[in-house]
This record gives sequence, structure tokens and C-alpha cells, in this order.
Amino acid sequence: MTRSVYDLLSIDVASSLRSRLFFKREESENSYSLHLTNGLPELKSRMKELIARGMQFHNCIFTGHGNSGVIWVGGGDSNAISRSVWYKEFYSAGYHRLFPFANARVYFAGCNVAEDPHGWAFLEAAARSLFRVAGGSAFGWTSTGFGSLFSGHERHLWGDTKAVMVLPGGEYLRYYRNWHLISEGGVPSRPEEARDPDRRY
Repeated sequence: MTRSVYDLLSIDVASSLRSRLFFKREESENSYSLHLTNGLPELKSRMKELIARGMQFHNCIFTGHGNSGVIWVGGGDSNAISRSVWYKEFYSAGYHRLFPFANARVYFAGCNVAEDPHGWAFLEAAARSLFRVAGGSAFGWTSTGFGSLFSGHERHLWGDTKAVMVLPGGEYLRYYRNWHLISEGGVPSRPEEARDPDRRY
């Protein structure tokens, strides 16, 4: 019988020897890896395949190049995931079925993904798109990440850790900076509405 539930869905751009070695170390019997070579279209296609196979995950990590409010899953702007891409391509497409467990987490290991001015909006959109039913949290960092030669893990040696938690149903938000709650009760903007990326929480 094929296994259907894993602790971790690991998503990376297999574009360098370092990234391939990193994710080889990450593979275990309790994780499932997607090594992307064809960017955003491949990511969506392979996630839909996982849904069709009935696979489910407690957590997820994206590793790729990042910037304020964006992570790349391939080369060029067409493979950049931003707030608007989360809502246009993921929010209503059923990807939340991969993460049906309460308190799921997604980590974005790209550099500066959570940095101002677009970091909060990106994390909110990711959390609401992936965890809109069961609830969960999206995490990112405001600094450059470095791959450890010893563990293979990405390390952020300075800057802040930011997280946005969406409660079940996707209509109540909590914002965390360095693991401390800084705001809650915020009602998110509708996906189709424009949002001020400079909003501070």
C-alpha cells in the first residue's frame, strides 16, 4: 500500500549542486520532495498530482531565491510567487487539500522573503491559500540565508523571523515577529482587492 501522509513536503529548485546535495540530505522516510526543473507550471501540475493521489502533509518548505514578498521556483519573473500569484493561482484551486491538519506550517527559506515592504502580505496570502480550511502558519525571514556545510540546512544569522497564522476558515489572522505575537484579530483583505504593501501590523 502506498503511503499517503508525510510530515514534510519539501519543494526546491534543483538548479545547483548545492541545492541537490541539500535536498538529498533532507530526504527521509517521513518527507516527500519535489525537485523542480520547469518552474511554476511544473509546481502546480505536480501538486495537483499529489492531490489526485490522496497525499497529505503536516508541513511544507520552499527553498529558492527570494526577495521582499516573493520566492522563485525557477528562473525569470514568470516563475516568481508573490502575493498576487498566491491569490490568482493557488487560493481557489484546491491546494489546501494537501494540508488538512490543524497547525500546519509552511517555511520559505529564500533570502529576505519576509522583508518589508511586501513580506507580511506575502505570508498572509500563502497561509490563506494553503491552510484556508484547517488553519496554519507561514514563516519567512528578513535576511539572507546561508547553506550550512555541516547540516545542509539553510541558516539565517540575522534579521527577523516573521509568521502569519490563519485560523480555521481563513478569516482570522495572527501576526508574529521573532515568535512573539504582535497583532491579532485582523480581517484579511479579499483576494481580489488591492492591498497596501506598506501596511504595518
